[in-house]
Amino acid sequence: MKRVLYIGYLKEQSDWGFFATENILALEKAGYEVVCRSIDFNTTGRVDRRIAHLFSKDSGKDNFDVTFQHVFPNHMVKSDKFGKCVAITPTASIPWSTWQDGLDLMDEVVELHNIQSFSPKTYANNYSGVSVPSMDAAFKFYTIASARSLPAILRCFHSEFDVDESVHLIIQKEQNSGVNYHDLITSVKNTIGLMPLESYKKDMVVDGYDTPESRYQLHTYCQAFLSENKLELDRNDTEALLMGNTVIMAQSTPNRRVVRLTRKIQDVKIRKQSVEKALFPDLNNARSFDLAVDEKCLATEMRKSFETWKENPIKFKDFAGSSEAVKLIQEDSIATFRKIIGE
Repeated sequence: MKRVLYIGYLKEQSDWGFFATENILALEKAGYEVVCRSIDFNTTGRVDRRIAHLFSKDSGKDNFDVTFQHVFPNHMVKSDKFGKCVAITPTASIPWSTWQDGLDLMDEVVELHNIQSFSPKTYANNYSGVSVPSMDAAFKFYTIASARSLPAILRCFHSEFDVDESVHLIIQKEQNSGVNYHDLITSVKNTIGLMPLESYKKDMVVDGYDTPESRYQLHTYCQAFLSENKLELDRNDTEALLMGNTVIMAQSTPNRRVVRLTRKIQDVKIRKQSVEKALFPDLNNARSFDLAVDEKCLATEMRKSFETWKENPIKFKDFAGSSEAVKLIQEDSIATFRKIIGE
């Protein structure tokens, strides 16, 4: 049995921690002797209980056949004890960044979307229970958007749909954002200019901590997820797809296993916009680009989803297909891991 070391941000309540945990579970299911090590940004975070037992197997002195490094490239290291070093990253090449130095240390670089696994049991459970009488029978768009992305979504929703149509918008507050969403919504509506502020349909804002179960309940209750403006599928996008929902997002690279298996994504055109950011200045600077949604295209896709739902509300959401997709994705991930490890 080959020994595998998996290094990641395993205490982080983020996409990096979530995806790494799911991959570790797939490796264990495949029969490998898996050992975990975590790089910690947040000392108050906790490791997922499903992989906690794998930390006790690490003596700190052992040799491994393969080491997966699911971390930022500037945290990647090479060691004789690590065996074959494999980087798992959102993209396989960052040629103009100093991060490329970290990737060049690795024996192999694998893009996350080619290897990502999901636990079938998670998506087979029943997460019903949310009920808002005025919305239960209606079509529900929902989003877990930042203050940066929400204005475009609000403008598209309130300019495309009349107040008497059977459609609503639910907004899950971004965790630890520090933004007053009610003030933001009011500010945006004041700029739309179609009717007096008090005449617009009320948007539902979900307060409180964004726990996995609360997200699963939201995925179950709603029909179409409005994603952040980005190129890659993240945890919220994949969860929505695998729980039977349509995802509408700015997406220039649609060849993803999740998309192929669920066939439930609708693309929105994008345009590039240069930005400057303080975090990781060697990567996020004026040579990088952000995404700005084509709002006309977004509104069109939202209308298309709503009209399709009206034709057959029950068929619109296909949980059976999504469950099968999860199983196929995990099987495909395990096969990819075996190929990388050399079996």
